Amino acid sequence: MFEVNLWYDRVKRIELYERDNYMDAFRIGFHMSEKLNIDLLDATVPNNNKWIDKNEWRRKLNEQNT
Repeated sequence: MFEVNLWYDRVKRIELYERDNYMDAFRIGFHMSEKLNIDLLDATVPNNNKWIDKNEWRRKLNEQNT
């Protein structure tokens, strides 16, 4: 399962979305991060969290939509 969580106060979180498909969850997380103007962290691999380059993903997602 892949979750989209909103973290606040460093240790508190709200679970916003859950899916069994990575790209579905990623798109929701990306869209939410865009609307809230916040960074997006990919934590799908334990102990190997990565900040997402949102400019790169904007280009990728736009290419898929054209």
